[in-house]
Amino acid sequence: MPQQEMMFSDYLRVIAKHKWSVLIITLVVLLSTYHWASKKQSEYKSDARIKIQRMQTFAGLFDEMMVSSGDPIENYVFEIRGDQVMEEAARKLTASGEPTSASDLARAMTVKRIERTDLIDISIKGFSEKTAQSRCIAIVEAFRTVHDTMVEINARSEFEEIKKSLSNTVANLTQIDEEMKKMIGETIASEKGTDPDEEIKVLSARLADASLKLQTLREEGNYTEDYAEIVAQKTVIRIIQERIKDASDKYQKAKAAFEEQERKQASATREYEQKRKILEEMVGYLTKKYEEARIALTKKMEHVVIVENASKGILITTEKAYLTAIGALLGLMLGVVFAFVAENLDTSIRTLVEIEETFHLPILGVIPHFSPNDQDIPLRPEKLIDRIRYSEVVNSMIIIWKGLASILPGAKNREQTAATRSGMLIVPFSPRAPATEGYRAVRTNLLMTAGEKKMGALILTSPGPAEGKSTTISNLACSFAQGGKRTLLVSANMRRPSLYRTFGLNRERGLAEILVGELSWREVIKDHRDLAIGERAGEGIATSPGIENLYFITCGGRTLQPAEWLAQPLFEAMVREWEAEYDVVLIDGPPVLPVPDSVIMSSAVGNVALVYQSGSTQRDSMLRAISLINKTGATIKGLILNDLHAKWGAGPDYFHYRGYYGRPEK
Repeated sequence: MPQQEMMFSDYLRVIAKHKWSVLIITLVVLLSTYHWASKKQSEYKSDARIKIQRMQTFAGLFDEMMVSSGDPIENYVFEIRGDQVMEEAARKLTASGEPTSASDLARAMTVKRIERTDLIDISIKGFSEKTAQSRCIAIVEAFRTVHDTMVEINARSEFEEIKKSLSNTVANLTQIDEEMKKMIGETIASEKGTDPDEEIKVLSARLADASLKLQTLREEGNYTEDYAEIVAQKTVIRIIQERIKDASDKYQKAKAAFEEQERKQASATREYEQKRKILEEMVGYLTKKYEEARIALTKKMEHVVIVENASKGILITTEKAYLTAIGALLGLMLGVVFAFVAENLDTSIRTLVEIEETFHLPILGVIPHFSPNDQDIPLRPEKLIDRIRYSEVVNSMIIIWKGLASILPGAKNREQTAATRSGMLIVPFSPRAPATEGYRAVRTNLLMTAGEKKMGALILTSPGPAEGKSTTISNLACSFAQGGKRTLLVSANMRRPSLYRTFGLNRERGLAEILVGELSWREVIKDHRDLAIGERAGEGIATSPGIENLYFITCGGRTLQPAEWLAQPLFEAMVREWEAEYDVVLIDGPPVLPVPDSVIMSSAVGNVALVYQSGSTQRDSMLRAISLINKTGATIKGLILNDLHAKWGAGPDYFHYRGYYGRPEK
């Protein structure tokens, strides 16, 4: 079905329909806001602006560039928010007669840096002008005290660290100088030892003398080589040659050792020079830092400067009247939202014209809501409890609950439980009740549709379970019987039967036995005599007016395949026999959508009436049920609007007048 666009008048209609809900929600929110605003203390805010002036040397600035510790202004912001500043401020306030805690100050304070500047804004709230201003002053002074103390401690610590580093660096420089001197002394001492080259020279001279002497002996005397003096001279020459060779080897080793020592000395000298250069630079740098740190101890390098003093407290909380007005507006908005939520969750159709236009079917009658404990519900309740019970607010809450309950787990089980409840009879007991008049109107409209012909058979069903069809058909059958019509009431809902409980009859020997061929339909007919001995015999149903015209065929024993049995030609043949025997045949069918039984029976019976429960039956469900029945070729006589609440009677509907004339005379 295409959705129609809502006009402004439709919105007003929805709001007017739920006017009491809107009014109550508005009042509740308004009173709650007023109560909250009355309890809420006024708050004031005081602001101050500070900056940190820093005296910094070029070396210190260079150090910050090389080793960044973050934005110093942001560090000051975090320092102001720190526990030390909060505790010092709380101590100052307590000492001045305004006791408070550090946590309260932290919650009430806001600190932020002005972008692209070195200015810091401090804001704090209090419950009076004086409190806010004194808190702001205390925080600024606490930050100044804590910051100066921390700067002094840091300067002292930095001075001691630089002094220690300078002392260690000078000691290291002295140590490497001593090591170099020691190495140079060892080298000089090694050079003063015996020179292997002089020894070789001496031995070479002696070898020359020995060789010359040997040559003279050979030339001057006629001696053989075996001559003793020549042999002795040869021995001397050999010994000198061996000593020269040993001295030469020793010289080469000494020379290699000397060269190695010279290489090591050169390397050590280069390393010494590098270390000394580094240490000298460190000594120079630390000396500068030492002087800066010494100056920082005697002179403050950072100053907390108050750019703007703490301002007088300014009221920041909204006035009570303004908050109350906002609460009223918010309550009105919530009430309107609630009204539209209730309207949207109620997917049923709630006006007679809308029902007829939507389903293109006539309304056979309107049955007002009634209960077994209070069957005569007034159209305009006079008691306060009844006004509350049937008010629009309570009804809207019920609608919302039904909408939510339909999507919650177990919704199907709740519907099944509701469907098993026995129907309620009102026609035999309250002949002047509005509901009884409603059933008479349905009876009249059905007879008018038949004209001069017999009404014949009619199936009464509904799209889904628990929509009141069994209650409706039971009371409608009683109304036909009171009108003098021989009426047959057939319980064809063999899956979840309830008619036999409504009238207190025995369910056995009924339609099920007929369909399986065990009994004929005349053998299972029950009448007012069975009511007189049934479970509800003491309630006087059997003696109510016109009940002798009412006959029953109960559902019979349990069957596993009711749809298959109802589809037999036997059922259609029986319907024709019933129509010939009785003036009116009313057949209680199961719901259309869950099971196919009513659709199957529709093709055999030919006439159908649908029960539409106000506020429960879904629009799409009813359209689907109508479509299924139309496909069978059966005629839908119309809709019976069931379980209509009393507020419908306030509109220009004929039910209002029928309810008025249905009241007992005073």
